[in-house]
Amino acid sequence: MPALASRSEFLSVVAESHLLEAGTLDSLRADESLPENPREIAELLIQKGLLTRFQAKHLLVGKYRGFVLGPYRLMNQIGRGGMGTVYMCEHSAHKVRVALKVLSPEMAESKVAVERFLREARSASALSHPNIVRVHHVGQSGGTHYIVMEFVEGATLEQVVDRKGPFTLAEAAKIAIQVAAGLQHAHERGFVHRDIKPDNLMVTKGGQIKILDMGLTKSVKNAADNLTGVLNTKTILGTLDYLSPEQAIQNDVSAQSDIYSLGATIFMLLTGHSPYDGVPANQKLMQHQFGQVPNLVDFRSEAPEEFAAILSKMMAKKPEDRFKSMADVAAALQPWAMADGQSAKLSLPSRVMANPTAQSQTPTVRDAANATSSDAKPAPQIQVAPPATPPVVVAAPEPVRKRKRLDAKSIAFLVLLGLACAVGLGIAISQLF
Repeated sequence: MPALASRSEFLSVVAESHLLEAGTLDSLRADESLPENPREIAELLIQKGLLTRFQAKHLLVGKYRGFVLGPYRLMNQIGRGGMGTVYMCEHSAHKVRVALKVLSPEMAESKVAVERFLREARSASALSHPNIVRVHHVGQSGGTHYIVMEFVEGATLEQVVDRKGPFTLAEAAKIAIQVAAGLQHAHERGFVHRDIKPDNLMVTKGGQIKILDMGLTKSVKNAADNLTGVLNTKTILGTLDYLSPEQAIQNDVSAQSDIYSLGATIFMLLTGHSPYDGVPANQKLMQHQFGQVPNLVDFRSEAPEEFAAILSKMMAKKPEDRFKSMADVAAALQPWAMADGQSAKLSLPSRVMANPTAQSQTPTVRDAANATSSDAKPAPQIQVAPPATPPVVVAAPEPVRKRKRLDAKSIAFLVLLGLACAVGLGIAISQLF
């Protein structure tokens, strides 16, 4: 679509968008000092706070539809996923900012997608906890389905790791305890998240963790809520890097499924990569089911074996071998959260929280092949000694050790040793005959 060429064209598009009040629009049209160039007009309106750059970008190419949904005006796009797009919006009357998740037109034609979208709203609206993004209500405008949610200003944990590098042990423990508190609330009400991962956990500027994306939430108490099984029996839902073994084979999920995924998430927060990073996607399901649990100590030498054992138990292959509840997980990690001598509150550098962006409010399958990258250098890691208060010691399966590569000298020695053995064997055989 060609860019607008005149002031009158631009103001006509703005009028069609319904972003400005009629009185404001009349004043602009009557203002003889208003520039003729549409881009200059747009910049002026941005500076006055009448438009956002997101709105101006679309208006300048003649796009005016979809800026208003019910009483909400779209201000900026803050996330996108497989089921739809998330926008920062403002209530036209109350001027309160919210996050609006809009189901894409393509998904709206799918019975599975619409039912899952509505289930997300029902599930999340039944939960009220400071560590879970609050859902206010679900709406529909002109055939467009949307969910109105609490607006969270911050960054996902995946974004934080990309910007500053891995967390310290104490920071990871503080994060995990908050996540466990929110999930314990959900589990007590019969809901399992099923897609816990760094990209679905957001940290606010105040250091609070918010659990995002209730789109895969399943009620373990109400069989009628199992829409995934009823409508799409061949789909494995979740994210490959953090998928529990039982999800991989489509067995019944439970609170222990979220415990496994949280364990894999903590591993990523501490190492910068998922537990089975580098494994081909078609083999990751097998690794989650049968592969040994990577030992954190092999990747973070300062990590105590007791801390590594907690992660190994969280990621045990059999659900019954994991912790019994998220409350137990929090209790096991509590001593480590205070090991840095600071408060239990998570505190991150301001540069890490700058330019808050996307909330990934829809399930995605993310693999190492399309992992995001960052030019930011990892921040120095603080070595954390074992806490003075003895941590909860758990029995864990024997973790896998990272294989050591042979250097050139070792390889040369082995080659010579093989040749010597071959020569000696040849001499011995010749003496026999």
